[in-house]
Amino acid sequence: MEKRYPLIGYLVERGRKQIFHHRRGNLRTAIRGRSLGGGLKHTQSWTDNTYSGTVGGRTKMKQSETYLYTEFSGRVKKLNYTAGIGVSRSWLKQEGEEDYQYYTFRPKVSLQYNFTDNMYFRVNGSVNNVSPSLSELSAIEQYIDTLQIRRGNPYLKPYKSYDMQANYLYKKEYSPET
Repeated sequence: MEKRYPLIGYLVERGRKQIFHHRRGNLRTAIRGRSLGGGLKHTQSWTDNTYSGTVGGRTKMKQSETYLYTEFSGRVKKLNYTAGIGVSRSWLKQEGEEDYQYYTFRPKVSLQYNFTDNMYFRVNGSVNNVSPSLSELSAIEQYIDTLQIRRGNPYLKPYKSYDMQANYLYKKEYSPET
């Protein structure tokens, strides 16, 4: 039985934008070739920007993302499988606007069939949460040049992304000619 408890936390500060990322996860228990795992990921950022020049303004925003998940994986003969469920929470508060919370149920599945040691077919499917960045939410107009103005939209909301991938891999052995 294997248990791992990695703990990662860091703070990055660039100008007036601060990001805190904390991850506590990858708790895994293995029994008879199967494993059960889970974790928690939390990211928080805040910004306080003052703009001057052609157009002046100030933005104060706070944003956080939390993701809690569990997954089960195993193998039956040549078939590897993983099934997981999770929930994510997105929160945003921009000065002068209403804050919002958005929850997303996030299932995922992965199946991989190994034809040989050099060839497999894999299918992955998942539901993910996509949140707008702080810069995409800022309502400050920034002149790029005489023809372009960049302005965010403070009314953007997170959305669900339904992802599916299918991969086929064949590895050909390489042997250099002598």
